[in-house]
Amino acid sequence: PIAGAYAEYQTGNWQWRVTYAQIEFKHELPDEVAALRAGLNQASRFDFPGAAEAAESISLTNTVSRFYSLGAVYDRGPLQVQGMLAQIRHESAIYQDSFAAYLIAGYRIGQFTPFAGIATSRSTADSVSSGLPAAPQFAPLNAGLDGAIARTHTDQTTYTLGVRWDFRRDMALKAQVDMVRGARDSIYLYPTHDADFNGKLNVYSLALDFVF
Repeated sequence: PIAGAYAEYQTGNWQWRVTYAQIEFKHELPDEVAALRAGLNQASRFDFPGAAEAAESISLTNTVSRFYSLGAVYDRGPLQVQGMLAQIRHESAIYQDSFAAYLIAGYRIGQFTPFAGIATSRSTADSVSSGLPAAPQFAPLNAGLDGAIARTHTDQTTYTLGVRWDFRRDMALKAQVDMVRGARDSIYLYPTHDADFNGKLNVYSLALDFVF
């Protein structure tokens, strides 16, 4: 089940919005995580109770994830500035808690609006230990537990530059470059298995916006 609420307030050139949302999970994640939990529970029978506790900590059933955000927009004449703070907290350790923020500003000059922005996201993992020794027979479970928790890790900052061209009514062309600077272990939209990847990438985009 998903629930949420938001409130807006506008005064003068300012507009504020506060948002809360939550999702309650009724089922486990399939396949790999389910197999990992089964393996940890199996290992706990060999006098390693910490393995069962780890399996329970990454369980998703009957847990809640909560989203909080606070945003503001300042709009006065040709100048527009907007920003937002957001936090996500998870009861299950399978997802890392995260914090994100962005700030972007644009200034309209005739048909053109140059803009610049900065966005950042950071996550923190719960401390989860299987309690299993560093023995070869337990290596897959220890590595699997670390990998399952790390798969939602984020540690990156993006710098944005662009310009919007309103060349005709209800149509605009927008060119933008996003310079992403992150850690090697930060999760991106595309898998990064290249050992030489340093966490830096540039994204160039050209978009046509229109209303019909």
